[in-house]
Amino acid sequence: MLPCFFELLTFKSLPLSGGSSFAPFAIDEDPRTSALLRQLSEVDAWLKGQAHKLATAEEALAVQELVEAMLAGQA
Repeated sequence: MLPCFFELLTFKSLPLSGGSSFAPFAIDEDPRTSALLRQLSEVDAWLKGQAHKLATAEEALAVQELVEAMLAGQA
């Protein structure tokens, strides 16, 4: 099997090369749609009290405070 290389240029396409020039690589679904569906699945699990991968309120606040400090030049 020959090695394959990907070239990340945008979030919506993924060109592929087998060692020569890059050509479009077929992606069956819109990555925005699949990402949204995965996020909604996690929200559904959270609302049902099941295990999920979402940040806790404390974790989200910590990130927000860090970003705001960085933007204010304090971090």
